[in-house]
Amino acid sequence: MKKMLTLLSVAALSLGAAEQMPLPSGKAEFAPTEKASADQVQTLVPRIEGNAIVCGNKRLDLQNNSGMTLTCDGEMLGRFFYYFTGEDKAIKKPYWIECGRWFADQEKSSFRKSGNTFYADTFMKIGDYPSWEACKQQVELLPDGLIKIDIQWTPPEDQNLALEGHSLFFMMPYKTGGGKSITLNGKKTMLPTEAVSGIICGEYRPKEFKVVFLPDDPGKTFSITAVKPDIDLFNSWAIKDGLRFNFVDNKKTRHLTVFLDIRQGIKKK
Repeated sequence: MKKMLTLLSVAALSLGAAEQMPLPSGKAEFAPTEKASADQVQTLVPRIEGNAIVCGNKRLDLQNNSGMTLTCDGEMLGRFFYYFTGEDKAIKKPYWIECGRWFADQEKSSFRKSGNTFYADTFMKIGDYPSWEACKQQVELLPDGLIKIDIQWTPPEDQNLALEGHSLFFMMPYKTGGGKSITLNGKKTMLPTEAVSGIICGEYRPKEFKVVFLPDDPGKTFSITAVKPDIDLFNSWAIKDGLRFNFVDNKKTRHLTVFLDIRQGIKKK
């Protein structure tokens, strides 16, 4: 346990200055919503529509900057993006970078779809350092309806730019998840309604990780699973920008794979 808390504390400190997208008030803003009854919920088959994967009342939209947004009946469930941390050692400047949005070389970066797979290749440009292909992302709709998210990152060649991948982030608004719950490998945890200090929950020991989001709301629930060594650990934090869930990659391989399941939902009329 001491090792786990140390790992998670280091992760929190390294990202402390990275929160740059505050909520309007910095606190939860709730609107009453109706839960779907259990008899309304079905197991559905996802399909591709343009640059989105749609399944009943849920929709995963893929942006050309490698970010992804998950919605349910138009309500934001959260957004996915890959995150980098590091430092320019020559000038002792720290960096916290959302892949594809900050320091992206738009002329070299690309986004395309082939069959059931979306490809996003992000080149990064920082200061006077040469641009490089920092992140390759593939999002594939599998035959069984699961969505495979696969990310490979590459560090810059110049040793003065000590930049490395950190995690796949999933950011959920407080108005969506505050006061509700997730389960991590079957253990239920209530989510806070506003930013608090410290971790919500996390784990590094199991071989397999399964996080079920909003299990008490059948129409909105979804899950993310991963198996070591495809990720190293999972943790979650309540920060001012929302509820942050970190799927931390394998630092030796610079790679991660997770599986998103949005098949449970309500059929659109």
